[in-house]
Amino acid sequence: MNRSSHLDFKLSKTQYIQLSKICDELIHCNLLNKAVVAQDFLHVSRYSPLMSKAYIVLYKINILSSFLRIFRNLIYFLKNILNSVSYRELDLSAFDKEIDYLFISHYTGRQNNQEYVDSYFGEVIKRIDINGVKVAVAYINHTSCESMGVSDYDQVNSVLLVGKINFFRLIKIYKESLFALFQFNGIGKSTISKRLSVEACIGLFAPSTIRAQIIANQVKDLVSVLSPRHLVTTYEGRAWERLCFALAREVKPLVKCVAYQHAPIFKFQHAIKRNIGGNYDPDVILASGLVSESHLLSCEHLKDSKVLLFGSGRFMGKAINFSQNNLNVKTCLVAPEGTILECAILFGFALECTKRLNNVNFIWRFPPQVDIRTLQKSDAKFKTLEENVSISRVRLEDDIKSSTHILYRGSSVVIQAVLSGLKPIYFMQDNELYMDSLFGCLEDSRTVKSTSDFESKIQSMWQVSDKLIAHCENMYTEVNIKVLEGIE
Repeated sequence: MNRSSHLDFKLSKTQYIQLSKICDELIHCNLLNKAVVAQDFLHVSRYSPLMSKAYIVLYKINILSSFLRIFRNLIYFLKNILNSVSYRELDLSAFDKEIDYLFISHYTGRQNNQEYVDSYFGEVIKRIDINGVKVAVAYINHTSCESMGVSDYDQVNSVLLVGKINFFRLIKIYKESLFALFQFNGIGKSTISKRLSVEACIGLFAPSTIRAQIIANQVKDLVSVLSPRHLVTTYEGRAWERLCFALAREVKPLVKCVAYQHAPIFKFQHAIKRNIGGNYDPDVILASGLVSESHLLSCEHLKDSKVLLFGSGRFMGKAINFSQNNLNVKTCLVAPEGTILECAILFGFALECTKRLNNVNFIWRFPPQVDIRTLQKSDAKFKTLEENVSISRVRLEDDIKSSTHILYRGSSVVIQAVLSGLKPIYFMQDNELYMDSLFGCLEDSRTVKSTSDFESKIQSMWQVSDKLIAHCENMYTEVNIKVLEGIE
């Protein structure tokens, strides 16, 4: 299969639903093998082109690709062996023991040498620390750095998990993966389930699977030493989250496992909407707003976890109008999600629009993990931009104040933009499932599929409805620390 057909492949609704069911069945058949549960591949997250690309091996056979994945697994094993030699155990000597809360968050790097601000638990950590409880934070490292540098939360005990572990622990992880391979219970009811079983066997040694186990083992060590009453992780439907709960309960059976749903819930989203059994499920799921609370409470497969409305640091309150409509020139803020593929899709569409509409200004705002140089290296068409394009290097709030519209797909930035007076325009590709972060409210009214659709939408005099504004106001509610403190 050629490269373009890989990029064009998109799961259909029927395939997405079928895949979700088969993956859950395979997990349930192998629930005692942590190396199986540790595979992100088996936790069908939410629909996206990147997600579709990951599962193409089930629908379009490529023997060479399978051999390449096995070879990649071998190379990663050798790399891990080398890294284990230089690994230093986490220094927890200065940490408080018998703490109240251990938070597991993410380190995505600092921008412009500023202090690092935790966009997941930042405000929560600040406010709960003031209340006199003992708190520690472990950051999963998503950068090449081995140190966080300056942090906005230096008064709180924190540690960076760098994705390495000592040699003997690493060998134990690979040994357990090998045992899981021999004990593996495959499924053979359909062609897809048979192929999925084969891919799951290969995936036992995949980099993401091993990394999930390394992270979970490090969290287990933290729980063993710090003995927290509550373990609080993000809740994105990732394998490592489930594994952390299971391993934490091995060393501290009474620890309360709390999962924080911080991002919008999408129409086609699966992993966070179901429990899988065993010790892998959270005791409590914290919802970031009224909209997500309603979605989670309606999920019949979450009945064993308690859903509580907690709120979010992204809460803005009532809509504020900065009078963007009074700007002389229409300006569209382009805000993709944080993957190179999503940046290529949305900026690619925006690039076509800039050529068609020279009377509209475009502000391209890159996510932390991608920049214009990375995008240009991935596709030469981005090396030459029109004069009506500017690359943002300022705060999001400044970009919003300078704009009249926002072009988006799955980014949650649109919520703040709408509440600040911008008009949302959602770009949807042909033959893909809906992935609007404002799912649940007037989807058709803001969807465009072509440059002519975009031109018509941005040149029209339409106004954002009161219903959509109210929906955005309820996406996030104010953080209620008492909810977290009241979990027993």
